[in-house]
Amino acid sequence: MPDADLLRRIEMLENTVESLRQLPAEVNRLSRRMGRAESQILQLRTEFRDEFSAIRRDMATKADVGALRVEFNDAIAGAVLELTGAIAETRNDLVRLIEEQIAGAQRQTKMLFEEVIDRLKIVGAANPPPSG
Repeated sequence: MPDADLLRRIEMLENTVESLRQLPAEVNRLSRRMGRAESQILQLRTEFRDEFSAIRRDMATKADVGALRVEFNDAIAGAVLELTGAIAETRNDLVRLIEEQIAGAQRQTKMLFEEVIDRLKIVGAANPPPSG
């Protein structure tokens, strides 16, 4: 019976190690997704700027062009600042989650390794080598 428990724990250890092997690929996928999101945000920023420029041209005949320019610039700056903050927050969340996953896997691996060593000591004590 102890051998079955030992085999189960070894399998758990192997599964943990396998999940750790897959972590770099997952991080790469997340990095690519973040890159695509950043690219889309930059494209959106360009589109906003172009649209605001078109509106400015259309409204150039109005007397309050200066006030509109300040208002549009403030709106663009606010949107860019908000998007930058959202990207930084998302990145920090991803880093924290990855670190938590790694720490948890390391704790589990250490625990399983220590249990395997303890089991091997018990098996070794129960089956001493023949004296020759």
